[in-house]
Amino acid sequence: MIKHRTSISCLLLIGSLFAGRAVVAEESWLATADDDEFVIEDLLLDGDSDDFRFVQSQPSRRGRPPVASLVGPAIRRPRRAAPSGTTLLARVPGMFGDFFGGGRPVSGPDTGPKGAPPRGGAATRLVKISENYSPQPRNRVYATYHFFNDALDGSFGDVNRYAFGFEHLFWEDRWSFELRVPFAHTLASDQLDDPISSKDTEFGNMTMLVKKAIWSDERTLLSTGLGVSVPTADDVRLFRPGDRRLILEIENRAVHLLPFLGLIMTPSEQLFIQGFTQLDIDTTGNPARGDLMAMNLHPLGVVQDPTLLFLDLSVGYWMCEDSSRPWITGFAPIVELHYATTLNDADLIKRSGFLIGDLSRRYDILDFTFGMHVEFQEQFSLRPGIVIPLRTGDDRQFDYEVFLQANLTY
Repeated sequence: MIKHRTSISCLLLIGSLFAGRAVVAEESWLATADDDEFVIEDLLLDGDSDDFRFVQSQPSRRGRPPVASLVGPAIRRPRRAAPSGTTLLARVPGMFGDFFGGGRPVSGPDTGPKGAPPRGGAATRLVKISENYSPQPRNRVYATYHFFNDALDGSFGDVNRYAFGFEHLFWEDRWSFELRVPFAHTLASDQLDDPISSKDTEFGNMTMLVKKAIWSDERTLLSTGLGVSVPTADDVRLFRPGDRRLILEIENRAVHLLPFLGLIMTPSEQLFIQGFTQLDIDTTGNPARGDLMAMNLHPLGVVQDPTLLFLDLSVGYWMCEDSSRPWITGFAPIVELHYATTLNDADLIKRSGFLIGDLSRRYDILDFTFGMHVEFQEQFSLRPGIVIPLRTGDDRQFDYEVFLQANLTY
């Protein structure tokens, strides 16, 4: 019995010595281990893969084996995308646009109308949704410049149009609100009838736009919205050249409704396609008053713009997109085709010695646009381009257009 107790005591003593040595060895290894011996390898997903790996970046100095190897749900850090679409959709640039105006507007004595614009300064009254716009709701502020060479066969001369505005997301980021503020150096709203040539910087009609992404998947987005153009520009006034007395006044009272549909498709990571369909509906028209004797201006009627249909298509390709670059992080050439047509005849009032309205009555405009989208640090973009009319006569609004658009997303 004494021998058994002695053997048990010896075994316990030997076991405690080995256990102590193991603890000391473990503590020594933990104390000397490098902090970077084990890291998580952050993998971008390829296709539909849902794997990530916990791996040993380099073997331990003490030759210890990897602690674990895991396979589980994916963790990734994608470029930030709006909830209304995937990352692929969020990076698609907006459309450039092309529109100047429409028809051959005139207002003046019937003996020889000089071309005074019944809508006031050219290029500031009618609104095209696709101008520097995307079907996807987003946060941004912007400024644009457009130069039109020899507008309306030179009768308006060269026109310089400017605009600034903002777009802001709301309601779960599937809606956005935008405000556009245009102005231009163009024909002045106040003119002398001998001949009409005075130019000035004219404030245009402001436009408010509400847009909603109504459907989207990984590569496609469909949106709809409504714009309202309000009459914030000046009235048009025509004065007699001798004594500068007022003989004609066209009040700016028209409110335009601009319903639209927008679509984005991304067949590949580099290729993107987008389009717009839009109507421009003049709801009220602009009342005109006149008197050739400049004694008592009396009503001549209401000049109402025709309802317009716009169809726009844009195709672009990312030649370069690398967020790690210090300056230019993206570059994409874009080509566009723009069509505008009247759905009814434009008004042409002939009364009391005056001719007011649109001499062309109907028109079909087809323009080609080419531009470059250059992106800096994924937030700021500069977008130069040129527009070439593809038709002639009343369907050709200018010889050519060049533009520069700047956008800052937030």
